[in-house]
Amino acid sequence: MTVPAPMLISILIPAYARPEQLREALDSIAQQDRSLIGEIIIGDDSPPAYWSKNREAIADSGLSDVIDYLPSDPPKGTYPNQWFLASRARFDHLLFLHNDDLLCPGALRALADACAGETEPRVKLWFGRQQIIDESGVVDLRESADHDVWYGRQGPGCARPVWEWCLTESIPSDAFLVQRATYLQFMRGERDVCADTAIRLGRYFRTDPRFWLNLQAAHDLSKAEKAHSYKKIVPRRAA
Repeated sequence: MTVPAPMLISILIPAYARPEQLREALDSIAQQDRSLIGEIIIGDDSPPAYWSKNREAIADSGLSDVIDYLPSDPPKGTYPNQWFLASRARFDHLLFLHNDDLLCPGALRALADACAGETEPRVKLWFGRQQIIDESGVVDLRESADHDVWYGRQGPGCARPVWEWCLTESIPSDAFLVQRATYLQFMRGERDVCADTAIRLGRYFRTDPRFWLNLQAAHDLSKAEKAHSYKKIVPRRAA
């Protein structure tokens, strides 16, 4: 019997001008199961004046041996920075954590166990409920509930398809676990429109599913014509 390799997770932190909150985010990571942490990559879009404070937070975190700190000048921007971090990751699973987000104790283990125990092949993201708090630490119950509804955090029956999220935004940015290959596939736009997706898009936009299939076919033909030359193919003569 083959024993599966232990899961190692690349924790990716897009950071911007919040040294004290980065410190808190790293403190929350330090409370997690360290056997799951393969690396932590911080893509810092802060102005250079913040870099020394962020480096201090990293040095004090007790995690500096697994942290790769990458400041950007000029800044990359939100989504390019996320893409950059995912492209740099060395492990098969990614966890995005903005520097103003925190992980509850045991959160990383709970996400890893949910991923490892998943039996539904369509499930591509794992995340828990989120509490939105202000700077004084008070939980905003209404906004937290609204986010849970929007991201399907109320249970499996409320989950939304990733393609639907990608119509209006990147996939959820707050402490979600995702396979690296899945994230890169969606961010590159490499997922083809199959019949199932065409039906879902049709129902969502109230359009004919064949419109989406035809759009995919036109895209595929255009790519093929740009990638290959068909001049040497001699048309078959009619009998």
